[in-house]
Amino acid sequence: MPPRRKCIFNADLQNQYSFITKTNNTSEVKCLKCQAIFSIANGGKLDIQQHLATNKHKKANIALSSSKTISNFFHKEVIDSNGKKVGINEGTWAFHTVKHNHSFRSNDCTSKLIKRCFDDKYSCARTKSESIICNVLAPNSIQQTKTDLCVTDFVTVYVDCSNHGSTKLYPILVRYFAPHKGIQVKILEVSDLPGESSDILTKYMYGLLKKFDINEKLLAICADNTNCNFGGARRLGKNNWYCKLQASIGKPLIGINCAAHVLNNCIQTSIECLPIDVEVIVVKIYSFFYIYTVRVEELKEICDTVDIEYRKLMGFSKTRWLTLKPAIERILKLFKPLKIYFLSQEKCPTILKQFFIDHCSEVWLFFAHCQATLFHNYIVQIESQMICMAEVSMMIKDLKFKITQRKDEEFLPLVVKKIIRESNELNLDNTNVHAGNFYNSCINYLNQWDKAFVEVEVLGWVLLRSVPSWDQIEASCTYVMEKRNEIIINDGELFDEFTCVKSYVTSDMITDWSDNQVFAAERWVGIFKHFNENDICTL
Repeated sequence: MPPRRKCIFNADLQNQYSFITKTNNTSEVKCLKCQAIFSIANGGKLDIQQHLATNKHKKANIALSSSKTISNFFHKEVIDSNGKKVGINEGTWAFHTVKHNHSFRSNDCTSKLIKRCFDDKYSCARTKSESIICNVLAPNSIQQTKTDLCVTDFVTVYVDCSNHGSTKLYPILVRYFAPHKGIQVKILEVSDLPGESSDILTKYMYGLLKKFDINEKLLAICADNTNCNFGGARRLGKNNWYCKLQASIGKPLIGINCAAHVLNNCIQTSIECLPIDVEVIVVKIYSFFYIYTVRVEELKEICDTVDIEYRKLMGFSKTRWLTLKPAIERILKLFKPLKIYFLSQEKCPTILKQFFIDHCSEVWLFFAHCQATLFHNYIVQIESQMICMAEVSMMIKDLKFKITQRKDEEFLPLVVKKIIRESNELNLDNTNVHAGNFYNSCINYLNQWDKAFVEVEVLGWVLLRSVPSWDQIEASCTYVMEKRNEIIINDGELFDEFTCVKSYVTSDMITDWSDNQVFAAERWVGIFKHFNENDICTL
């Protein structure tokens, strides 16, 4: 009997079982799923089917179907449209995270939620979000800022120090005007410095200016009003950061104090001239009810009795600029129930008991509220990102004018005069004396701190509150050339551009801008776009 021929792994079997591959022995094969090597010499296809029925192969097949190959975790060289869409979505959400100051950790949960609800291919948890922000978005933002700074002639730098625990953070912001975008504010860098001395700040700032190549373009700096920054209100001495930076750069700079800080300190300093300590009273009343539910419920019952709607009392902090006015306003609305409550308490704080017994207390609360409202409105406007230093200068000047007029006319709110008329214990002349002291204190404080703002009044024409004149343009050019003596101005071209602006900006247009409260930067953007679209002149 002739010997039987052995079965071999041929092309038909390969096509039918793609996960089976041949070995060096033509009668033996290897299963790629379970890595088993077995012979098909006797049964051929039957041997393969018997292998598929083994427990080892079945377990390997289940494990393979429930897991992904490592190639799935690598990007392909050519990304399809779906891959691009997923990448765009992940980048957009990473930008949203940093835009709204969310933590990277929050994306651990958000990523799973988006994946379940919207896109099963989406995967952007904390690690990937941080990588996108730090390695893609941040470098791109810095590059765009550098590109803008290359074509910008003048820049202003904003600086501040903040304590974050034991870490002293020092953020540096640059502010400039782009003709077709308006005012731009960008973060140059946020660093951890070992101290806050003027030498450390000067060295760090000068190095950063050189890094971005804007040391020759720097025209002004804005910082807090500390002695380390500016040397006090009179800017005396040479051991401050402002003076040392000017020496390092080799040219004078416009030093801009924080105007909101100036106004906040002005009202807080002047309000101490009143017969009652308004700030202490506000803090004391707020603290008395802050965490005491029983006291609040008792006050609510009194409010219901006198038919006054209860509202939660508000706190006050010297470092929070916009808290004084609403805190006083809330006390005035609840003044009657508060007075009944405190005068009925056996253990009422002495200062509050004296406050509510004194008939002058409500008078000075109304007076303080009236003045705080004036300062509050100016601070809100100054805090706008779109405002420029010329606008701030005009606001400070306007505020001083209003306070001076109130002093000269011995202004008192009508409600104050009404209370004085209805009371036999209050004296109008005495009230006017204290009010005059308040106004004098405000004027003196503003005169003490408005040096930088008076200096830039020459640039007031850029606000376009009226049609500018050539004399105003010349005066501002002289001022800028004093700060930047290396700058060369072509008078002829400048005059031609001035005439184009003057022919386009009409009184009616200025009135329309003023009625709609359009910022100065937005007005100039409209002018530049008009000239660019109509090819009138090159600005």
